[in-house]
Amino acid sequence: MKDLHCHLLPALDDGAQTFADTEEMLKTAAASGIGVIAATSHYSPEMEPVYEGTWAKAGELAGKYHIRLLRGTEYDLEYIADVPKEKLRPVEGTKYLLVDMNRNYIVHAMTNLFFELKLAGFQIIFAHPERMLPLRELKVLLKLLEENAILIQMDSGSIVGRYGEQARSNARYLLDRGGCHFLGNDAHKAGHFMFRECRAILEKRYGQGLFELLTEENPSALLTGGEINPSPQRKSFWERFFRRES
Repeated sequence: MKDLHCHLLPALDDGAQTFADTEEMLKTAAASGIGVIAATSHYSPEMEPVYEGTWAKAGELAGKYHIRLLRGTEYDLEYIADVPKEKLRPVEGTKYLLVDMNRNYIVHAMTNLFFELKLAGFQIIFAHPERMLPLRELKVLLKLLEENAILIQMDSGSIVGRYGEQARSNARYLLDRGGCHFLGNDAHKAGHFMFRECRAILEKRYGQGLFELLTEENPSALLTGGEINPSPQRKSFWERFFRRES
């Protein structure tokens, strides 16, 4: 499995604070079957000068647990315009850039930001929209993301209920309608790796294949330049019923 959203580099953001924390996260991730992790620390001017050195040291630890550690950064849309485009850090040198929105309302200037980032050659992955807004506003945001061909990454914690009922309900809505591309743990500590619990929930509601699409097939395509496919819309009750009968 591949996790493209994780905060395991120590003392760079609100994730791991020591290399002991980092190693505990790597140990837990490996035990859950994760073989690739993107170290997507929250962007700040202070973390930039030390990111590469910290990543290299964490990468040595990751090798101990047979995990490939990728580079990456998570950018808040409120501040990304202040970062020179040539200094942005997409996932492992690809064109895919992880962004988020840490507020509970839609910033309509996002459309201009999306256009500028695309013009600079980036493909945007929008992190955990299901956690941001009530359902009514989420529907507006999802329409905006679709209109701008933005990829969506959902958090495993939303699906299992770590972020509360609104995020869990929003996650179910998003998955039912289709259009999700990646599943990440967004882990800030060892206990946040929830792929196993999440897999059981997804397979019970959506059957086989969805979990693999979001944690293996699409992340692999991202790294190799392949085609990234959105999750399919959930079949209706009658479609599921007749499929069982056939």
